[in-house]
Amino acid sequence: MERAVGYIETSFLEGCSFDDLDDLNAQLRVWLATVANARRHGTTGERPVDCVVADQAAMLALVEPDSEHEVEKRRVDWDSRISFRGVRYSVDTSILGPRRGTPFEVHVGADEKLRIYHKGRLVSEHALAPPGSSPQDDPAHARARRLLRQQPRTRRLRGKAPRFEQRLVNQ
Repeated sequence: MERAVGYIETSFLEGCSFDDLDDLNAQLRVWLATVANARRHGTTGERPVDCVVADQAAMLALVEPDSEHEVEKRRVDWDSRISFRGVRYSVDTSILGPRRGTPFEVHVGADEKLRIYHKGRLVSEHALAPPGSSPQDDPAHARARRLLRQQPRTRRLRGKAPRFEQRLVNQ
């Protein structure tokens, strides 16, 4: 970015005179169209004006079209559910295994749908329920929860982890 400022200073502003900000912006637009964006770039070897359409298409692909949505972070509980606005929603954890505390992103769109993502992948979708509603379970997630309950629970050791000492044997 600093290099771009230096380029503008030496190629455009040097020797430039203008009456006000509107005049400066008008002159800058002409300079961009005729000089800066029309030249061959030293690094890429392409004209910036030729790359704009492809760059904009790539950038727009990353933006979600629904601009009226909320995004919040949640973690899955022991029962493969997340809590959102006082309601528990089931999550398909079969793709990542039953790990309590796995992070998820919760998206609420203008269509009143709750979408749950893990690392950019949609893992659950529910209709948004009013606060205080009973758990919202997808029947497909019930099987994963049953398998989770059947697995033996592991017990975490309390206190310090055992330390192993290395002893030198006298020879």
